[in-house]
Amino acid sequence: MSILVLLIALSFALVVTPLVRQLALRINFVAVPRQDRAHRVVTPMMGGVALYLGLTGAILLLTLGAVLISSTTELDRSWPLEELYIILISGTLIAAIGLWDDWKGLSPPLKGLLQLPPILVLPLATSVEIGMNVPDAVNFFLTICWFMYVVNAYNYLDNMDGVAAMTATVAGMFFTVIAVINDQFLVASLAAAIAGTSFGFLRYNLFTSGRAAIFMGDVGSLFIGYLLAVIGVKLSFAAESPWITWPVPVLVLGIPIFDTGLVFISRMRRGQSFLQGGTDHLSHRFARLDFGRFGVPLAIGMIGSALGCTALLVMHSSLVDSLFAQATVGGLALFLLYKLEFSQSYEFITGKEPPQHMPDSASAGDIGAQVASSTPDPSTPL
Repeated sequence: MSILVLLIALSFALVVTPLVRQLALRINFVAVPRQDRAHRVVTPMMGGVALYLGLTGAILLLTLGAVLISSTTELDRSWPLEELYIILISGTLIAAIGLWDDWKGLSPPLKGLLQLPPILVLPLATSVEIGMNVPDAVNFFLTICWFMYVVNAYNYLDNMDGVAAMTATVAGMFFTVIAVINDQFLVASLAAAIAGTSFGFLRYNLFTSGRAAIFMGDVGSLFIGYLLAVIGVKLSFAAESPWITWPVPVLVLGIPIFDTGLVFISRMRRGQSFLQGGTDHLSHRFARLDFGRFGVPLAIGMIGSALGCTALLVMHSSLVDSLFAQATVGGLALFLLYKLEFSQSYEFITGKEPPQHMPDSASAGDIGAQVASSTPDPSTPL
């Protein structure tokens, strides 16, 4: 069933995306180049609308097939179809917020505030909740934090051709395999729908001549980030303790999680607002290493695949092995953070020339101190 859903979602994306692109051009729904963005030409938006239509179309066909073929409990004991509908409705509200932001523009605080109601519905009206051995109030709080972080981390990752779609393709494939291994067929089908839709979208967002034909936009990145966060919580394992398997969804979604942490630390060091745009993301730094237009998403996809393989190993490990894997991946993440942030120049980190008051030879470790000492108002972005 998962393969069928993947093919349906892939077909939806391949057919619907060029149609949505033409509509975006007709109504002038386009992304205009800005100083804090990497693209330099006017590009149609609304790619996320095609992703939304592809995903929801595949999901609705999946649920129809589930009703016609068998009962829900025989397909997936952990996920009733009624709960899937609530999740889809909440996701639609998230997508609508993204569409509003793409069309009119929302301030980051307002966009985050609007995301809270549909996210709060999940632990209140469904069983979508982190299941650690802690008090219920702590689980509720962790669930909200997980959704807010993952949704917005994936949204921030949509900053260069092919990066967000490649990440979703890889994460969706590994979530599919993990869910199938654990007999969660509805979860696996949803993950396969994400992988198929995202891979089909790559045809127009990356595999084009010269530049992307269409952008995903917030409507797509928020919706896909939301569904990936749902899958991360809905996965269940046969391990003896959740302390063994909690890293599994974190590893599969390691790219957006690391990227957001990298940017947050970097901007905190420079006294710059985390909420504004910039060209200091993981993908931008890979591009400045001359990875090339296709090399950047390929490199990110390979790192995501390595993290996914690690997640598969952790899923069947003992507590000691899981802790060892966590320490190893954590150590590698800290090393990568050092190499990309603390040992690099201001120009490499930001993609911009250093301010006139900052010598070109300034070391990365001096960036924060020099910016703070030479900027009258520390809250003013560079």
